[in-house]
Amino acid sequence: MSDIRKLVFFERGVETLTYFSHEMAASFRKMGYQIFFFDIQAEYADTKRLSRF
Repeated sequence: MSDIRKLVFFERGVETLTYFSHEMAASFRKMGYQIFFFDIQAEYADTKRLSRF
């Protein structure tokens, strides 16, 4: 089984959500994870982007 190192973080729901998502993502990137930010306010567009991720 492959080691999948991808994470999805949500942003733009509230200010604190965006802040914590970006702070956590920075740490996970240093550990080799690929990060996708899902924009809650652009739900339909980001759903397509997420499926490609």
